[in-house]
Amino acid sequence: KMWSSYVVGIAIFIFIINYASIIGTEIASEKGTRIMEVILSSVSSTVHFFGKLAGILLVCLTQIIIYVVIALIAYPFIKNITFIQELFQGIDISALLSNLIGTTLIYFVLGIILYAGLAAFFGSLVTKIEDVSKAVTPLIFLAMIGFYGGLFAFASPNQLIVKIGSQIPLFTPFIMPFRIASETVTTAGIVISIIVMIVFTLLCTILSLMMYRSNVLVYSDAGMMKTMKTSLSILKNERKK
Repeated sequence: KMWSSYVVGIAIFIFIINYASIIGTEIASEKGTRIMEVILSSVSSTVHFFGKLAGILLVCLTQIIIYVVIALIAYPFIKNITFIQELFQGIDISALLSNLIGTTLIYFVLGIILYAGLAAFFGSLVTKIEDVSKAVTPLIFLAMIGFYGGLFAFASPNQLIVKIGSQIPLFTPFIMPFRIASETVTTAGIVISIIVMIVFTLLCTILSLMMYRSNVLVYSDAGMMKTMKTSLSILKNERKK
């Protein structure tokens, strides 16, 4: 179970890094080429925002399904190999799969949605593709902190810092699976962490959407902070109206 959680932690980290860059690049390229103006003349910024998120999630799901299909096709051919038999010796496959398909999957999905929404917001702050890496750097750092927190939880799941970090929504997808696998968290703790993460994800998505509406058509090379200030002023003016 611990190793399956380790695999999930790596998968979340890789998916977040890849898809955060993808969604940021998509939005920045549309802004840089002024295609965004054409798109928003046909659909609202809200539809465009959730369309991007849905598209990224479906691509992610497709990639996972492809991996699963390849594994199912390959397994009958490799299961008789001595190395594979030694690798899976003493491992309860059903327990491993139940851990992957259970609450760990919930954390995986919520983590992807949370970071994808934040990536769409940060990507809308820049107008050049070459600035996307700087825009999504804060997310990458947060994901790295969560990932290394998960590695620490793998070695010492009972530490106080692990228990606190597992309840912080940005780090929960990385750390909580290890606490569940090591059975150092109660069912109430799992339920609370899922509820907190759902609420936090909804709030971040709503906030990202509000900021996205304001800055998606703001073209500025003044930097992310100034662009964000401009977006906040636009948002305040819209609320007054």
